[in-house]
Amino acid sequence: MRENALSRLGLYIVVWDGKFIYANNHLARIFGYRFNEIISLSTIFALVSESHYDFVAEKIYQCVRGQIKHLSCRFKGKCKDGKQINVEIYGVRTQFYGKSVMIGVLRALPKPVPTLPEPQVS
Repeated sequence: MRENALSRLGLYIVVWDGKFIYANNHLARIFGYRFNEIISLSTIFALVSESHYDFVAEKIYQCVRGQIKHLSCRFKGKCKDGKQINVEIYGVRTQFYGKSVMIGVLRALPKPVPTLPEPQVS
């Protein structure tokens, strides 16, 4: 039986400082966490490798503040075990109970994965 493509996407909602309001089980599995562990992380930025941290943090801040309409980029993610994986994230700003948030999806890029020396924005 073929797995539904949507079930392979990590879903999330974060506020301006990257704190999770929502994350699904698959987002946790992509990074080697259990659901209760991923929602306990301080921010979504804990899932970003140090080499791409500044880039991704700035893009998320810009999206939540409305400085860019949407976020679409590839970067190196950091798993619970410290392993790095290449991921692609999409997000859009919206209002949630009167607060600006970013809602979106994240997916692990299929293997073999080309090296991503620098963060890429599309």
